[in-house]
Amino acid sequence: MMNLFKKLFNKSNSLDIKNNEIISPLAGKIVNLETVSDPLFAQQIMGKTIAIKTNKINDIVNAPITGKIKALYPTGHAFGIESDSGLEVLVHIGIDTVNAKGKGFKILEHNQGERVKAGTPMVKVDFGKLSKTYDMLVFVVITKNIASKVEFKSLTEVENNQIISI
Repeated sequence: MMNLFKKLFNKSNSLDIKNNEIISPLAGKIVNLETVSDPLFAQQIMGKTIAIKTNKINDIVNAPITGKIKALYPTGHAFGIESDSGLEVLVHIGIDTVNAKGKGFKILEHNQGERVKAGTPMVKVDFGKLSKTYDMLVFVVITKNIASKVEFKSLTEVENNQIISI
C-alpha cells in the first residue's frame, strides 16, 4: 500500500525540468555564504553552494535533481543524488545536525540506490525543534559537475521547486 501511495505521490510531483537543472528543495530566503559559520559551506570547499533559510516550523525537503540517490544518511540530515549525466548534488540540512542523531528528521520512504525525480519529497524536518540547538540553513552543493558548467542563479528568495541553476 505504501509503494502505491509513493508512486502516486511522485507522479503528482513530476516537474518539467531540463537535464542538469537544479531546483530549490524548499522555499525560503537565500543566505549570503560569507555569513555562514561552517567554513566547509561558507568557502564552498565541497563545491558550488547555495544556502536557504526557511521560515517554516515543519517542512519537507525535496530532491533538487532527477537521478539516483547516491547517499542517504540514516540520520536524515543529508542526502546526495547523481543525475544520468553525472551531475552530483548534495543537500545538507543544518550545520552540525549529524549530532542530532536523527531527532527532528524523518526520511520519507527512500533508500540509497533508488531513482527519484526532481521535486520528490525526501526528508521531513522539524525546523522549529532543531533550530533551538542548530543553525538550520539548508545547503545545496554541486559536488561533481562533469557534464556541463552549472551555476546557481543570483537570487534573494526562492519558492519550493523553483529552478535555481543556470
